Amino acid sequence: MTTKEKNRPLRVLQLTDPHLMARADGDLLGVRTRESLQAVIAEVLKVHGQPDLILATGDLAQDGSVEAYRVFGESLKSFSCPSVWIAGNHDHIDNLLQVSREYNASDRHVIQGGWQFVMLDSSVPGKVF
Repeated sequence: MTTKEKNRPLRVLQLTDPHLMARADGDLLGVRTRESLQAVIAEVLKVHGQPDLILATGDLAQDGSVEAYRVFGESLKSFSCPSVWIAGNHDHIDNLLQVSREYNASDRHVIQGGWQFVMLDSSVPGKVF
């Protein structure tokens, strides 16, 4: 472990399964996924304030499109901290990696606030587990 960088606990936000799509009106099971993500972000900021780190842990895009990942990256601009993204079983790994690099979110190992985070991709291409 590293020495704590601040006198307060590290605040880590885990965002998972937003299932975004290229289409702005895209929905999954009757839920408009972009609106849902924006509601989650607004609630986090209202109730908890700014985190120190965001772990985006899979199924970021339902359709695997570059546009969906860019929507995710733009949405995270509401926060003033770094983020790291990892694929889930619905993600298109090449598109996710391309866009995560654009947003400086492609690291797989982060040491921050006395903690070490390892982003492990356990997805299996073509399989839904």
